[in-house]
Amino acid sequence: MVWSKTLLDGHDLLKRGISYEEFIARYDERQRARFNSAYENAHFSEEDLAWFRRLQEERGKPIPTLVVAENWCGDCIMCVAALRKLAEETGAFNLHFLYRDDPELQEAVERYFLTWGRKKIPVFVFLDEEGREVGRYASRPYSQEMAGLQGDNEKVKAAYQDGSYCGEMAAELKAALG
Repeated sequence: MVWSKTLLDGHDLLKRGISYEEFIARYDERQRARFNSAYENAHFSEEDLAWFRRLQEERGKPIPTLVVAENWCGDCIMCVAALRKLAEETGAFNLHFLYRDDPELQEAVERYFLTWGRKKIPVFVFLDEEGREVGRYASRPYSQEMAGLQGDNEKVKAAYQDGSYCGEMAAELKAALG
């Protein structure tokens, strides 16, 4: 995907980020039920889990990860749930959530978090210890993004409903971090 500018110092944004628990607390009952369902249905292969565990072991600590999202977004519910599950099962990510529509973040969103020139979400930005971007994942898996652009919303929904998006998402996360 085509990004905005690379984030060269994400320390301030990491400090401004909220925890997973704070992010989920802002969900309404319907959103929380959708998120919980997405979380339960997110499954990664043993091979993928092993890859992320090795990454965490090599680093010695989780990867600081900015998660730019909104609780009303279906793609965010699905992809954030999957990333959270992957983080819990592997210890590979330390998640810091930012609300894309927060007025105090508009300049940073416009500068660093656009995808294809648009405010697509979610955006996961992986940082090194100096706060520099080392990789990024945005929106949803590529095949779903293409299906959505072609108007095939049934294909997008089907991958979310059966959990098959997790394998493609894992491959894209690995490519971003590899």
